[in-house]
Parts: sequence; structure tokens; C-alpha cells
Amino acid sequence: MYYDVLVVGAGPGGCMAARWLSSSGFKVALVEREKLPRDKPCGGFVSPQAAGLIEEAFGAVPSSCVVSQDVHGARLLCEKGGDYELPFPAPGFP
Repeated sequence: MYYDVLVVGAGPGGCMAARWLSSSGFKVALVEREKLPRDKPCGGFVSPQAAGLIEEAFGAVPSSCVVSQDVHGARLLCEKGGDYELPFPAPGFP
């Protein structure tokens, strides 16, 4: 079988790349080593910017995929002192 593009990794970035390439006329193979869904170091968090891109490319995220609480920012605690609040421009979700 012939493909124009091979995308390795079916995480959010790989899925977005495969979708964009496919909609642009390329024949795309998307491969993933792990069984999905899988644990990710980010804990599965989707930033407001990423949520917007996902919804633009795929439509609304199904409610069954979203934990019921929005995340409005992050707090960064530094080992040698410093406590920083990082508000998001819009809610993200876990």
C-alpha cells in the first residue's frame, strides 16, 4: 500500500497533523505504538489554545471526553522560592 505521509504517534499533535494532511489531499498513515487511550505525562490536560484547535479541526469535544471541571490557570511553585499564578485566557480541561 502506498502513502504520501507516515505520521508516527497518535497523540493530539499527530492526530492534528494527520487530519490536516489528509484534508489537504495527502494519503496518510497514522501509527501508534501504545493502546489508546494511554496515560500521558501531562495528565491529559488540554490547554485553551489546543482545545480551540481541536474544535476547529474536529468539531466540539464530546462531553464524555471531558472531566466536569474547567481549568482556569496553573500555579508554578519553584524549589528555591517563588510562587507564580499563570491564568489562562479561557478555560482548559483535564
